[in-house]
Amino acid sequence: MLRAAKGFTPSEYDRARAEYLSRLESAYNGRSTRTSNSLGFEYVRNFLDNEPIPGIEKEYSMMKFWAGQIPVEIINKVIPQMIGKDNRLVIAYLPDKDGYVIPDSAALKTIMAAVEAEDIVPYVDSVKTEPLIPNLPKPGKIVGESYDSLYNAEKWVLSNGATVLVKPTDFDDDQIVLVAAANGGTSALPDSETENIMYLPNAMAFSGLGEYGNSDLQKYMAGRQASVNLGLGAATRTISGNCVVKDLQTMMELLYMTFTAFNINESDFAAGQELNRGLLHNQEAMPMFHFQKAVSKNIYDSPRNQLLSLGVIDAADRQGILNIIHDQLADVQDFTFVFTGKINTDSLRRYVEQYIAPIPKGKSLAGVNEAEFSVKPGALTDISTFKMDTPQTYAAVILSGSIPYNARNSFVASMAGQVLTARLLKQIREDMGATYSVGAYCSLNRQGTVNAMLQTALPMKPETKDAVLAAIAAQLEDMAVNISDAELAKVKEFMLKSQTENERKNGPWAGAMSGYSLRPVDTFICAKETITGITPSDIKAFIKELLKQNNYKVIVLDPEM
Repeated sequence: MLRAAKGFTPSEYDRARAEYLSRLESAYNGRSTRTSNSLGFEYVRNFLDNEPIPGIEKEYSMMKFWAGQIPVEIINKVIPQMIGKDNRLVIAYLPDKDGYVIPDSAALKTIMAAVEAEDIVPYVDSVKTEPLIPNLPKPGKIVGESYDSLYNAEKWVLSNGATVLVKPTDFDDDQIVLVAAANGGTSALPDSETENIMYLPNAMAFSGLGEYGNSDLQKYMAGRQASVNLGLGAATRTISGNCVVKDLQTMMELLYMTFTAFNINESDFAAGQELNRGLLHNQEAMPMFHFQKAVSKNIYDSPRNQLLSLGVIDAADRQGILNIIHDQLADVQDFTFVFTGKINTDSLRRYVEQYIAPIPKGKSLAGVNEAEFSVKPGALTDISTFKMDTPQTYAAVILSGSIPYNARNSFVASMAGQVLTARLLKQIREDMGATYSVGAYCSLNRQGTVNAMLQTALPMKPETKDAVLAAIAAQLEDMAVNISDAELAKVKEFMLKSQTENERKNGPWAGAMSGYSLRPVDTFICAKETITGITPSDIKAFIKELLKQNNYKVIVLDPEM
């Protein structure tokens, strides 16, 4: 705060202004397809905060003008007036336990005075100016074209063996969505990589590309509305991206560099470790953290599916993690790239040939080791305790099993979770008053043999634990023999409405097409017909089959008395 009072540098201000105007331009370009939800929140802010509503056309015009008229010197004159000694609020959060001294008002004033007495040097803004891609690759080619009749999309095969699906839409006037996916993941790696695999998602949060570190990349992206994110799972690898139309080239640059020069420099890696150590230290004092540990311990055998520990953070090796990432991205032929949105196919062709087709081919990944991500079989009840300031019981009930993957079963699983949610809300929250919130979720995964999971987790009054767990068990038993037309009709109505909305969004289309590339089962085009045809008997049979497989797990964390 005190450093900010010394003023912002011209380069900082230019980035902030460019980012603001870029976001405003995106809102302006997408004005004709703006959602009712977005418009509604404008009225809410107007009512609550008296925020004006000039409309995006006038707002964009006005702010473009004023942003160009306000120099950084004016901003730097205003900041000291805003940051004064008479308008400060100091809030301190400290553990209430032995060894920690809680400072009083006088101690906090002394600390603030000591900070003010320091010689705080102005911030030095270091900005890279070299290109993100040092040497542009020689373009590849689209060597094959066909038509995907299921999703009404163009299919391109590239000279490096990668596949691209392109579906232009008119759902949003200024959005392009990218999803790339491939089978195979980290599960097949040896046990010697366990700590690196466990820490990998945390490490990737501090990543850069090539010579650009994490903060360099954030500065580079100022004023550019584009993103590319990498996800490496046990059985699949995914890349998700999003951009406005004008920044398609930037998104493609990020995509190329993700495959060819994903990096985490030493200082960013060390900073990430230090941050995660601090976060873990705070989390270990929270009951929810210990409850989550107990859940993971009881449903997965693999150490890779357990929560982070200080030992894992300390053992994680930067180069080892980078080696895993590079190996996971070694063969672009494994991936299918899906583009949906406001696409000019001629422009996209050029970018695909420039930035995807030149990505090198390498060694394709082997299969997966299901034991590394599957829920372990069998029924169990696990009860542990933890000292709590506010006594509360946490409980999870998890029912898992093997169900053939198809569209019908996928929707039946979702419906089962929604029916159970409605029942638990009525009985446990409203009738019993045992908790403020309760819900259930059921899913059927494309990958894995043990691919079905129905779960509910909730906090509750400790004295209601036995009654609540008995109620959940009774509801599941009842669902195997009793699903009413009325409760299923409510679920169908919601799902059909959601599907209608999803059919006008780029993300759900891209996700459906990408999922099909991993396993050719459509759950999108057929959605409405399938949902409509599901009967109460389908839900009952699904629950009955799960119960029959005897994988009913109850995990409880009680307050230590």
